[in-house]
Amino acid sequence: MGQKKIMVKRLLIKHPMERSQDYRTFLFRVSIISLVLVSLAGATFLFFSLYFFLRGASFLRVKEVTIEGNNRISTEEILAITDLDDENLLSLDIKALSRSLSQHPWIEKSMIKRIFPKGIQIIIHERKPMAVIYLDSFYYVDAQGAIFDRAKGREKAAYPILTGISREDLEKGDKKARILLRKALDFIEIIQEDTILPYRSISQIHLDRAVGLLVYTLNQGIEIRMGFDGFDKKLRRISRVWSIIRPMETDYIDAIIPGKIIVKQKRTEK
Repeated sequence: MGQKKIMVKRLLIKHPMERSQDYRTFLFRVSIISLVLVSLAGATFLFFSLYFFLRGASFLRVKEVTIEGNNRISTEEILAITDLDDENLLSLDIKALSRSLSQHPWIEKSMIKRIFPKGIQIIIHERKPMAVIYLDSFYYVDAQGAIFDRAKGREKAAYPILTGISREDLEKGDKKARILLRKALDFIEIIQEDTILPYRSISQIHLDRAVGLLVYTLNQGIEIRMGFDGFDKKLRRISRVWSIIRPMETDYIDAIIPGKIIVKQKRTEK
């Protein structure tokens, strides 16, 4: 008969000296972890104690405010909005201050910096009007198409006046109205440096849904039909005939048809 192999498992029983060594290692590790945790708790306590102490410290009160970039808006107006009198530098909510400043119609954005130990620097980026748009009243509009403040008195005469779209069109998200407004602003940007049809020579730009931009000159009152696009090329073609145009006898100039300029003369009574 075959012999059966008997597997015998040996129990490893540690010597008492080995068990004592493991226990000491465990205690050492626990001590290190406890020491680290206590140190972190102490450091955190000290940090917050110091922070709250500095938040109430008189030597960190705002005493100097530097404001840059404000041309349209007065320094006094900005100080009134921010209300920084005797505020602590550490407790200032910079984001909240920026939001308050952004509520002003002429402020596009602002940057606020703490200047330790007692100063604040405010850098203002004002909106720059590109035109005046007539809705229920006259309003400034900037290069991005933001309509931001009423244009009063003689100030509006310094900019081309945009007509043809209503407040209702813009509020209900009329895409055609927004596209026409963008086209008008693009055209104004082009004529900023144009010599034949300079920016200051334009009195009105009518935004017509059917034919595009109808531009009216300031002195002669000539209607120039610019259409929806290709303004650069159209202006160059207009420049070739501008010197021979008789403003008092001209009814309109039509540049809508690609590659052509049509000058329509006024009818004279016989």
